[in-house]
Amino acid sequence: MTSASCANSTKPPIGVYMHVPFCASRCAYCAFYKAVPSRTAIESYLETLKLEWDLRYRGEPVGTIFWGGGTPSILSARQLETVRRIFPGPLPALKEWTVECSPLTVTKDRLAAMSDIGVTRISIGVETFDEKFLKLLNRQQTIGQIFGAYELVRNFSFDINLDLMFSLPGQKLCQWENDLRQAIALDPDHLSTYCLTLEGETPLATRCRNKMLPAEHGGEKFHRLACELLRTAGYEHYEVSNFARPKKECLHNVHTWQMHDWLGIGPSAASQYNGRRFKNVSDLNQWTFGIRDENPCEEDVCTLDENLLAQDAIIFGLRMRKGIRLPKSMDISNRNACLHLFGSWCDKGYMEYRNDAHYPTERGLLLADALAVEILRTFNESSLANEDGCTDYSAVSLRIVN
Repeated sequence: MTSASCANSTKPPIGVYMHVPFCASRCAYCAFYKAVPSRTAIESYLETLKLEWDLRYRGEPVGTIFWGGGTPSILSARQLETVRRIFPGPLPALKEWTVECSPLTVTKDRLAAMSDIGVTRISIGVETFDEKFLKLLNRQQTIGQIFGAYELVRNFSFDINLDLMFSLPGQKLCQWENDLRQAIALDPDHLSTYCLTLEGETPLATRCRNKMLPAEHGGEKFHRLACELLRTAGYEHYEVSNFARPKKECLHNVHTWQMHDWLGIGPSAASQYNGRRFKNVSDLNQWTFGIRDENPCEEDVCTLDENLLAQDAIIFGLRMRKGIRLPKSMDISNRNACLHLFGSWCDKGYMEYRNDAHYPTERGLLLADALAVEILRTFNESSLANEDGCTDYSAVSLRIVN
């Protein structure tokens, strides 16, 4: 199945996303749902997580698992072992199991527990190797703790991803280059590089709203530098924000971007599952009461159809290097309009056409969000919206990436 082919009679194994809402502290830029950790709250959460799985899961093979948050690694070794009981029996189709970790919570005992239950991949939230910017972001780790956590993880057989962030307020291009070079020197299997977005009323947004971002502005020079350095170091730029050693892509995220089914469990977790797209309420207590009452509290619910899946697969295909092949089942007017757009983008250097598919260029990847808006304009209102109101890219497609 290609990044824009949705009508495949053989469904792949589902993905599973588990949201762990607990964090010991809140980063200054973070707008995700978080809850204050306590032993009682965590134990209740784990019990409810099992109940939600039993309530929602319909018995399909599981291909990937991703624990995000929050800080999943805030769970103790014993609690991590307990989570495995959510998925009873063997998982023969499982190819990848990722856990997001803060450098502060990486310990030998926790890593051993993760290894024992079948985790294959660790994603470490580095963000930056600059002490000044760590403080600005309210990240609690020191540079020494980042290196120490990395070495601990390397002692096991996990694949490793490092998260890095650029376009920080006041950041210069040379400082971003230093972050990239330090990351490359560690030789991780995968790197995710994100442009900082100042969201809502987060502390960093409030503090920096009227301040100029870097003179290089908008992140384009930062992004291009990352592409250049990481490609030279042997990493494939397979998605706008993601770079991997050969065959080390994040399978869970690729599965999601290709519009396959995934089940999200935990407060605020999103799902595309059993013909629906929905999100759990972002409130630990409401989520708990709803699951225990067998009446889950859901938001942003929409019924899926083939046209909506095709539309979103094209939009996410613009973010990936795998290429886009338009589904044959696509409405003919929308198909022709897309092909016309693709042709103009090839002329502008945003795409290349070969082997009966359209492939975004580096420049095209950089403009993926703007190109996505143009794709939406090629779909008329009747093909964009279904009776549940799934009509706009910002409300539907962006939120589904966990």
